[in-house]
Formats: sequence, structure tokens, C-alpha cells
Amino acid sequence: MTFDADTDPDPLPDCTLPDGFAIRPWRREDTPAYLELRKAAEFDSLPGESELLDYLENLALPEGLLVVVEEATGKIVASAAAQRSQLPEPDDELGCLAWTMTHPDYRERGLASAVSAQAMALCRVQGYRTLYLVTDDWRLPAISVFLNLGWRPWLYQDDMEDRWTRIYAALSRLPDF
Repeated sequence: MTFDADTDPDPLPDCTLPDGFAIRPWRREDTPAYLELRKAAEFDSLPGESELLDYLENLALPEGLLVVVEEATGKIVASAAAQRSQLPEPDDELGCLAWTMTHPDYRERGLASAVSAQAMALCRVQGYRTLYLVTDDWRLPAISVFLNLGWRPWLYQDDMEDRWTRIYAALSRLPDF
């Protein structure tokens, strides 16, 4: 999916975090709780601490891994990351929204929207004019969040229009690509 971060006026969505939650950058002591969130959110790849630290050092923007914390418990319940592009052809104006997830017990509260919007804003502040993200076709709730934030399908392969037509149908939405 793609997002044009260079339109006027400011195109970034304004998402309010529900009461009782706060967004902050990941801290090293968050590692065990963050890895548990990844497991609960059924992310395909579960890095260990060394892979996570490598990601933060080499790909994530400074303070680019954001976590949502439930204030009453201190539990990390959602996350998103702002990062440099991983695409084969480097582009200094292309940023990436990555690792967006919410613990199943905390979904449908707007947490993913709020943390994604903050990661998108971080990308824009760092000078990235266009953003992209990669997700799986079956992650319909996440795709719905991204579409509501203004993301659009990225039709970069021959089968993409058919895939997106099926996704829109599954979401009971009319295609707008």
C-alpha cells in the first residue's frame, strides 16, 4: 500500500488515542513485552533480541519503533514502526510504515490507527514524501485501518488489481483505485 505524504494541506490523519493509553518510543527494557506482543498479534516472524536490536540500529528511524502502553498496567498493547525503505532501489524520499500490530484483547479501540498515524508523522518529519507498507491479503482488519488512514493499493504486480478487488469485496467496500 502507498501513502502520499507530500500533498497539501497536511494529509496526515488526526487520530486520537483513547483515554488510558499512551504512545512512546520503544525502550530496551521493553524487549520481552514487545516480543510477547508480536507473538500474540501472530506476526509471522518472531525476531529475538539481537534481530530486534539490529532492526532498530539499521532500518528503523531514530525512536521510530513506537509502542502503545496501557497506563493502568504498563502493558504494551500495540505498536508501529517508522523506517527507511527496504526496497531494492534506494529512494531517499520513500519511507515505510512497518510492524503495525495490536494485541487481540485490545483491538477495535483505535490504537492501531493512532500509533500508525504517529509513525507516519515521524516519517514525514524525517523528510519522507511517500510511504509504503507491506501486509498480507488476509489481514483484513489491518487493511481496513490503513484504508481509513488514507492509504491506497499499490498495484505493482500483474495480479494486484484482482487481489485488491477481492480484498475490497471482503471489506464490503467499493474499490477506489
